[in-house]
Amino acid sequence: MAEADAPADRPPPWGYVATAGWALLVLAFTVAAAPLTVHAVILWRHGTVDRDLVGTFAWDELSTFIVMLVATTVAITVCALAAQLRRWSAQDYLALTLPNRRYVLIAVVFLLAIGLADHLVVDVLGVPLPQSQYDGYISAKAAGALPLWWIDYAVLAPLGEEIVFRGFLQRGWVRSDHSAIPGIVVIAALWTIIHVQYEWLHLASVFFSGLLFSWIRWRSGSTLLTIAMHVIINLEACLEITATVERWFA
Repeated sequence: MAEADAPADRPPPWGYVATAGWALLVLAFTVAAAPLTVHAVILWRHGTVDRDLVGTFAWDELSTFIVMLVATTVAITVCALAAQLRRWSAQDYLALTLPNRRYVLIAVVFLLAIGLADHLVVDVLGVPLPQSQYDGYISAKAAGALPLWWIDYAVLAPLGEEIVFRGFLQRGWVRSDHSAIPGIVVIAALWTIIHVQYEWLHLASVFFSGLLFSWIRWRSGSTLLTIAMHVIINLEACLEITATVERWFA
């Protein structure tokens, strides 16, 4: 049984076009937040902001963490505002509810399937994890900021992405059994596009994961469950990167 329809005492979710418009606003605000945050970091560090400082700004793990934190906060805030303007609570609109045990067990099976797929890609086919993730780890370690790197990948990224894609977009685009399959495919494809820095085999894994996340969000009615799944997957990737760089099994 799929997620229940909206109660009769409030309007339906934003329509397909309006949902896309809000998603573009999320993108616009998060993109705009990045340079503003960079300027704030420069002002905090140097007490002033000028063109030379901006032009020579060097990204370190603290700066990356601050920008990521601000972008995630902005994205979630815009989604919550959209829900409120539709006369829904953000919790209900974004499906921030606990799942039942049945779907927790199904999620565990899905996680095993995703783990097996990643094992085939990384260990059997010999495709390393994305270089950007290794570079981030090495940079964070050199700066003594590994905890921030872990929070970036294992907390902020899953939280922001799931609330925007499986929470907000899915509420607007997956409205019935008839719209479930095309909506889920489109959402998974869009989620894959934001990971274009990865190898194509990793992109295939991302798309596959996106399909599973969206399906379990649709059937369980819980974005909290997909957030937890995403966190676990990213934690596993962080552990694998750490094990590789630190040569734990050499």
